[in-house]
This record gives sequence, structure tokens and C-alpha cells, in this order.
Amino acid sequence: MKRLLILTSLFAVTSQLSAQQKPLPSYSPTRTEMLARYKAANDRDSLARKTAFKLNVTPNWSGPSAFWYRNALPDSQSEYLYVDPVKNIKRPLFDAQKMATALTTVQGKTATANRLPIRNAYLYPDGKKLAVSLGRTFYDVDLSTYSVSKIDSLPVDKTEYPSLTRMPGRWQRNRNARTSPDNQWNVSVKDNNIYLEPVGGGTPVQYTADGTSALPYGDITWSPDGKYLVAYKIKRVVDKPVYYVLTSVPGTTRGEMKERPYKQPGDDFSTYEMHLIKVADKSVVKVKTEIIDFFDAPKLNWNKGDNDHFMFERVDRGHQRFRIIEVNAADGSTRNIVDEQTNTFIYEQRIFTYYLPETAEVLWVTEKDGWRHIYLVDAKSGTIKNPVTKGEWVVRSVDSVDVKKREIWFQASGMNKGEDPYFLHYYRIGFDGKNMITLTKPGFNHRITWSPDKQYFVDTYSTVDQ
Repeated sequence: MKRLLILTSLFAVTSQLSAQQKPLPSYSPTRTEMLARYKAANDRDSLARKTAFKLNVTPNWSGPSAFWYRNALPDSQSEYLYVDPVKNIKRPLFDAQKMATALTTVQGKTATANRLPIRNAYLYPDGKKLAVSLGRTFYDVDLSTYSVSKIDSLPVDKTEYPSLTRMPGRWQRNRNARTSPDNQWNVSVKDNNIYLEPVGGGTPVQYTADGTSALPYGDITWSPDGKYLVAYKIKRVVDKPVYYVLTSVPGTTRGEMKERPYKQPGDDFSTYEMHLIKVADKSVVKVKTEIIDFFDAPKLNWNKGDNDHFMFERVDRGHQRFRIIEVNAADGSTRNIVDEQTNTFIYEQRIFTYYLPETAEVLWVTEKDGWRHIYLVDAKSGTIKNPVTKGEWVVRSVDSVDVKKREIWFQASGMNKGEDPYFLHYYRIGFDGKNMITLTKPGFNHRITWSPDKQYFVDTYSTVDQ
């Protein structure tokens, strides 16, 4: 039995070696084969296009609330519709046959009413003319006579409308103004140290002397009253390269090695050591906090009327601790306004903060309770005033903050029992966690687009089967 097993094994090895010695035929598909494969892939996409239409309403706003949009129809056809919610109007944007005739005249080739060659368009606020883009050529079309005149480019609506509050990037860099807020001094870095020079001219005054080429000062920010400078001693780290190979270089069968800078786990980051400089007496105070060794110099947040304190955010490397730290500019002391710690993981990209300098408050979105909710933090006491949202569901994003009305517009999932927990819904709620308004109907996944005047929104909603 053992002898038979050995003979069988030897035969298998010999067969494998024999197979390995036979060169595999080279694979070089013909042009016809490749065209057939691309066509098959394109046809698969076309099958979907022929079964699902009118999936989205992408509004092109004309004025504060009216809009037009394009509907995709079977066989690559389309229609253009106009909607005015104020007047409760929905109608064709134009006479498609007359538009086709007008565009045929100017472009020199036939346009059909259900396949117009319009790449982009702009409806003038009075609704009497439509500017269209035909490739790289632009025309105005009079919608009463369908006369066409050439223009240089599509117009742009420059009307200023009230806007939803834009959410600032959490790691948005400071705009480091050179001139002090009181317009007395210009700040600069020379020979790795900080100098101030009178705005009207004069001899520069050196404020630091310990900056070196290895640890220069930089990233300088003024306090709102111009009495302090926040600066950093920076240790720059040059990222080490990683290498990759371009396998399909034109004109050759050889690969080409490339490199690019890339941090790998354990690699050092540039570090920032925070210092405070008092302009009046030129004193320099090291802030009593750890060296920042993850991300760049943080954005500073000052409360209105308080020029002696500011806040910044810190995520520890390893993503197990997030803090909002307050700094006393007078002596460099610090305290934690928010200190979230975990033994697992704090997803940095899902931390949301919005600072309210008028009232010394912070809106903070965190997963600390196992879900994801909004909290209102008192920046003076460093305590949570109240949870804005709570429950066994998650806040997906904050769309807007109305500081005057003290209201938040946000998206959430999982609030409706028995519904797909991934469906997106839209809500409005007060800072105090009261008077929550549901903006979207249950049972669907929603995507809304606000009108320029923010009085209306377009809601596109669906499920996988409707």
C-alpha cells in the first residue's frame, strides 16, 4: 500500500513538471474580439437604461424658487420641464419641435424634438430666453419667436440669495493674516524667527530668538484684538517614498518604476509646538499641552468678546481620543472642553463640530453613546447643556445651522421602525432638542435639493422596487 502511494505521488509530480515545461499560448485578442467585448459590456448598461427612467430630478434654478429639469426617456430620448412652485405650474420648458427647428438652422445638421443636442442650458429669470450650449458654441433662444443669436458663453446667475450655512472643514487651515486686526503691525518670519514691523514702516522688531532651521517658527495667527500671536515651532518631516510599477507604458513591454511620498503606519508626522506671544511685552509662553503630532496646525476658535481664550481640536494618533482644548492666552494654561476617549476607535471623519462664538457654545456630533447624535456644549463651563438628538438611530450629517433661530437641519437613518435602517430622511430640530420636524415621508430613501431662497426643496425619493 505504501509502495503504491509513493508511485502515485511520483507520477503526479512528473506530470506537473511536464505541464510546467509546456509554454502557455500567448494571449493577444484581435481587434474584433475586443470590440465585441466592449459592445457586450455597453449592451449590459443599455439594458438597464431601457428599463428605468425618470430616476432623478436635478433642478436647474431660475430665480429664487422656479427651476427646469431634464427627464430621460426610452431610446435615449429626453424632455425638458419647467416648474414654478409659487404659481403651482409644471409645463414643458419650451416647444420641442420649434426648438429642434431653430437648432437645426444654426448647427447645420438635423436636430429632432426628442433628441435635442443641448449639453447645458440657462433659463433667464424672466423665462423669456434660454441660453444653450451646443458643444463649444453658445446661443440665446427667444422662447416666443425661437429666433437664435450667438453668445460668448452661458450666463451665470450672480443674485445673492440667503443660503444654508456652509459647514466649515474640521481641519481647515487658518487664514494667517500678515497684518494685525488693529492694523498696527505686520508679522513675518526671518531666519526662522518672528519679527513685527510697524505697518507705516520702521525697523522690524525681533520677538523670538530660539527658532532654528530644524525648529523654525511658523503658522502664525493673530488674536481678534491683535494683542496676542499664536505660533508654532515646527519640525517638518519629509514623507518617505513608496514605489509602484506602470505595467502598460506605450511603445514598450517593460514596466516603469515610479515613486510618490506616502506615510505608512509608524512613520513620523510633522510636529507643531504651540506658543503664545504677547505683543505688548514681547513675552513668549509655551502652551501647556502636548506637541501636536497628528494632522497640521489646528484651526483656532475664539468666542465673541473674549480675546483671552481660544479653542482648538486634537485627535490623538491611533484614533482613540478626541478633544476640544481651551487655551488661556494670558498664561498658556489649558483645559478640556470636550474629552472623548475609547478603547476601540473614534472615526475622525465622522466627528462634526460647529462653533457658536456669539453664545460661547459648540454643536458636537459624536458616536459616544453607541449611535450618532448631536450635543450642545457650553464652551464656558465645558459641560454638555443638552443632547439635541437622542434615540436608537443615527444622525448621518448636519446640513445647516440657523444661528438666529437656533435650529439645525440634519439627515438621519433608522428613526422609523420597520423601515430599512439605511434609508435617508431629513429633519429640523431646535438647539434645545425640541420641536423636531420631519421633512420627508417614511418608507423611502430621500435626497433633497434646496431652492436658492430656501423656501422650497425638491425631494427625490425611491426604494429598490419603486
